[in-house]
Amino acid sequence: MISAAGWPDSPLDAVDTAFADLTCDPDPLSLDLDTLAGQLGDDSGLPGGVIALPALRQWLLGHPRACRVRDVVWRELIRRARLDGPAWVITAVALAPPALRRYAGRLHTGWAGDAHDLDAEILTGFLTALRDRVDLARPAPYTALTLVAA
Repeated sequence: MISAAGWPDSPLDAVDTAFADLTCDPDPLSLDLDTLAGQLGDDSGLPGGVIALPALRQWLLGHPRACRVRDVVWRELIRRARLDGPAWVITAVALAPPALRRYAGRLHTGWAGDAHDLDAEILTGFLTALRDRVDLARPAPYTALTLVAA
């Protein structure tokens, strides 16, 4: 649903809208995977070079068992979200919807209140974890990030 101001009512939908704006021409936000090549290994299956972030999201969704790649990519996303500003925070949230929406769906079942309030709380938990709760030196940062948000 879109509000009167033309912005989605759902916090999670608003992130998707902001992400679409950040990743469109003329200057789409992207990630240079060559800078991560030494960490990814030769057999990751992830294409090299600069990748558009929507393509990276699709690749990650299509390769749920690529744990090493997921860990390397998420460490970089978390690092950039912490150091490089709001665009990368939005990117991190936009790449996490499968888990965030799954948690939201579970919580919405039987909830008589405003569903957007639950979405906002899930998003708040995720952002708090993204900012300072996930230890990048530990394995599985994406899993830690989404579990803390739940």
